[in-house]
Amino acid sequence: MRGKNVSVGPIKIKRTEDEYSTEGSRFIEAEAEVLVPNDHGGYTIQRIKSGGVLVGAGSAGDGGYIKEIEAEEVSNLRQQLRVLGLKSHKGNRTKGERIL
Repeated sequence: MRGKNVSVGPIKIKRTEDEYSTEGSRFIEAEAEVLVPNDHGGYTIQRIKSGGVLVGAGSAGDGGYIKEIEAEEVSNLRQQLRVLGLKSHKGNRTKGERIL
């Protein structure tokens, strides 16, 4: 059923503070929700994520560097979706999250 009747939501950038770091490091990754039809007439939601990057606190203040990391993660996720025969949507926005 490769790509057939499967819907891909917008790609979201997720920033998570490293709870074990005393320096304020962040983990940055891209994520997309894929709705896959199930046998009951509904959908199963699968989340596909990029590999992610741990960014140190010293780099966190450099907005240009962070945007570059985010763009790389989005690119990596789009590549994963292409390998699966899926296309990502552009332009959709979800409140509180950055969509690329």
